[in-house]
Amino acid sequence: MGEQVRSSILLRIKKAKCFSILCDETTDSAKMEQLTLCVRCVDVEKFMVREDFLGFVQIKSTTGLEIKKTIVAELSRMGLSLSNLRGQGYDGGSNMAGHHKSVHALILNEQPLAFYTHCFIHSLNLCYNQYDGNCQQFLTF
Repeated sequence: MGEQVRSSILLRIKKAKCFSILCDETTDSAKMEQLTLCVRCVDVEKFMVREDFLGFVQIKSTTGLEIKKTIVAELSRMGLSLSNLRGQGYDGGSNMAGHHKSVHALILNEQPLAFYTHCFIHSLNLCYNQYDGNCQQFLTF
């Protein structure tokens, strides 16, 4: 991502102060694990909710602890404080959304105001991947 674009996104997030993160882990074509990192915040100049892609980050493993460490390190590197985090959105995997050692639980321990919301679009994507082509309504949804 271009540094000017990233800088303007980060400036907008810092003006909003509070923000939420949306993340998902994936394996790229070289079989490397990576984390997709997006942020939601209110654009205080336009009074509208923005959702911005911040980048892909390579991760060493997909454990909740490793992903949480990566998220916190990336936010810190970008100058975003965990104390301003107000929401987390992930798929329903146990490493992301479980009750004890997941990313959601570990971040919630550090920032109790960062509420978790399940990202349902992942379920829709799983359904679409299993789609066999026999339902016209599904194609136009």
